[in-house]
Amino acid sequence: MQDSAEGIASKESGKKNALLEGAAAKKADAEAAAADAGKSEEEKAGEAAEKEDADARKAAVEGGAAEDKKIDDKEKDKAAGSGDDGGAKEGDKAAAGFCPPELEGMC
Repeated sequence: MQDSAEGIASKESGKKNALLEGAAAKKADAEAAAADAGKSEEEKAGEAAEKEDADARKAAVEGGAAEDKKIDDKEKDKAAGSGDDGGAKEGDKAAAGFCPPELEGMC
């Protein structure tokens, strides 16, 4: 089955765009390498430490957002009324702990 002229043209333009993007990426990498060549080891180490700090900050923010979501979800579940008040059920008398005979019915 033959592709239409529009389909062929779009495939060709996609290929050209990919080649141009690849060439631009190579050029950017070459420029970055040239810029790094003039830097001392201390400058490179400082930049690496800054990048690690930025990555750690980003991970902490994302982790905090995930923890906030968990807390919000728990609060929504409580507000919706899970029906569990945290107390012992009637069938759980043994799990509720010791109840002296004089307090029978109050425990």
